[in-house]
Amino acid sequence: MGEGAGDMRNTEHTEEMDWARDLFDGARGEAEPFWGADAAAISRAGDRRRRLRTAGTGGGLLGLVAVTTAVAVTLGAGTTDFGSAPGPGGGWGGRKLQDVFRYAQVDGGSGALGQKDFSQHVPRSAAVDLAALIGHLDPAGAHLLGSPAGPAREQPRIVGDRDSGLKDTMSLAMSSTWTADGSYPGPAPVTEPEGRLSYSFFKNADLLRGPVLSHGTVLPEPCGLAVDFDVHFGMLSGDAALPHWSPCRYTTLSDGSRIGTTSAAYGTGTETVAVRIFDTGNMVALSGWDFPRPDSSDWTVAPDPKTVVKPSPWSEAGFQAALSDPQIGPVFAPLPPRNADGKFLDPADIGPYWVYDPNQGPLTTGEFVMDNGCTPDHSIFGLAPGSALQYQGMLPGGFAGPESPTTALEGEYRLPAGTGPATMRAARTYASGGCDQAAPFGFSKDTVIELPAGIGDDAFVEDQPQMSRVRVYVRFGDTVLETVFSRPSVQPLDVTSAAGRTWVQGVARKMAEHWASASAPATGK
Repeated sequence: MGEGAGDMRNTEHTEEMDWARDLFDGARGEAEPFWGADAAAISRAGDRRRRLRTAGTGGGLLGLVAVTTAVAVTLGAGTTDFGSAPGPGGGWGGRKLQDVFRYAQVDGGSGALGQKDFSQHVPRSAAVDLAALIGHLDPAGAHLLGSPAGPAREQPRIVGDRDSGLKDTMSLAMSSTWTADGSYPGPAPVTEPEGRLSYSFFKNADLLRGPVLSHGTVLPEPCGLAVDFDVHFGMLSGDAALPHWSPCRYTTLSDGSRIGTTSAAYGTGTETVAVRIFDTGNMVALSGWDFPRPDSSDWTVAPDPKTVVKPSPWSEAGFQAALSDPQIGPVFAPLPPRNADGKFLDPADIGPYWVYDPNQGPLTTGEFVMDNGCTPDHSIFGLAPGSALQYQGMLPGGFAGPESPTTALEGEYRLPAGTGPATMRAARTYASGGCDQAAPFGFSKDTVIELPAGIGDDAFVEDQPQMSRVRVYVRFGDTVLETVFSRPSVQPLDVTSAAGRTWVQGVARKMAEHWASASAPATGK
């Protein structure tokens, strides 16, 4: 995360250069965007163009999406500014909220795709949480520093939580620099003890679930959440030993929220992490380093012992106490409930690292794709809208090829009455591929993998190796369920091995179980 790195005694040029460098490093240090194929767009329209692809360009039809790394809050004139309002009691002492920026600066965040004006505005609840945390971690205001020019620099406005400009914001990140005497450090390289602290607010903890990968290796994450941005993501290309996190210790508070704490050594320094997860999925995270960011941003080199703060200003117990403050609360409106009627897959049905896509808006189906790239398009258009859910995660290398990010889309296709069996037979035919296998481009290598009887009324798998995609079909009457697994690169999902077949059969059975259970008539006395 970014930190204050200017020196008020230096020239304005030096201060601005250091400030810009830190913001750049801070952005670089955050979690890299999760890239995945937009399975919804592919299912709706992309496959109609499959006949145009060749073996060498099969991945070109994949639509890619990413979480942005800027604060997605565009606000209009007249927005209420809550900065002059008093903050919480306790260690903060009721000072005005705007004073939080003396001790912390905004680094960034994430929001909906397509937003371009990312002015810095902070929701009131985040400012209150920040004030409460600072009140615990630095009650005298003697150590933590915010933006490098101090309070004179123009600071973000504090606005209402439900301000229209905040509706698509998924996360917000802030950070502080810790120095022994509370004065701004000089330019890099750092030669005195210096620490850093980050505060992160997430709309949903699912944003941070799932493993981080480096060269096929799954990197450990504190409490199973990707919140240790700086050390972890800077080490991806190096050979330094990965941090060994202590067991995550979870405590449940009276409001039902849970606090998890863990820490890891990095050379003679320590990183401490704590998260508070609310029942809405909202999460507040603290990450503390008792050492500075290295000048080269090279996290393969342990911190210079002379720059490590001893004793450390952070501890798991201290972070837990700070996050337990009753003033700490959720910042963002909760995401709509996923799979409320239980008719679709649970993420755990797919694998241990899977979650509902936290960035997904409402999805519907209306086109049943049947196109193998060899014949005219037989897709069925204009269906009655059906529901759909999108997932993201990782598939183990043992049965699905090398580890890589994967997305899945499960949708229901509501066929015209009486057409279900015939449509499923046609889908099998077109899924079988074919064409001239001797052709230099190798069109349509799709194959059908039959599933055992008893999975719904009918079920099969379409393997699409050229598209790095697998489709699982299960029919109930005139409704077809389809789950599409896609990778963002041409990296086939191996479902032909024994382990692969077992996995894909398990997914199909779970699809059928959820649908049958949700569709069963309610019984009662």
